[in-house]
Amino acid sequence: DLVEDYFCLGGIPILITDTAGLHATDDPVEIIGMQKTRDNISRSDLVLFVIDGSAPKEKGDLAVFEQINARNVILVINKGDLLNPGVVPEIPLAYSVLPAVIISALKGNGIDELEKSIQEVCLRGVSINPGRDLVPTLRQRIALEQALEPLLRAYRALDGSVSDELAAEDLET
Repeated sequence: DLVEDYFCLGGIPILITDTAGLHATDDPVEIIGMQKTRDNISRSDLVLFVIDGSAPKEKGDLAVFEQINARNVILVINKGDLLNPGVVPEIPLAYSVLPAVIISALKGNGIDELEKSIQEVCLRGVSINPGRDLVPTLRQRIALEQALEPLLRAYRALDGSVSDELAAEDLET
């Protein structure tokens, strides 16, 4: 199953989804879970590629990387609490093209740096200024354009002394 949660990061609304891992299996239930993961990755704006910092050269991770490397990806090296201070684990050369953050999910270390990396990748140097349009992806632009017409109809209905119930009909679409 997918586990999802919304939060706001620097004024940016974020939906984060924890998915099943990707690995070789013959189990039909795991295969369905991994297909959901692939579908979710294909719709995502950003992938957090989490690897185990105490074992960063897992062959299975390389296979996952091959499936996601065309996406917007941040390498998240977890279990940083198990590393010697100041030591960066040796990662496969292929990963070196990715922005990387070392964290400890157990102790909460590195989370601020991860949040900063997410903001940097999502905004790509675009500053948010009041009165300035900001639509980061085509998918989001299409969604906003589709939402505009029902909002305008509801606004016009309320402005034209139509009952709140009738105006709300436009907002349910």
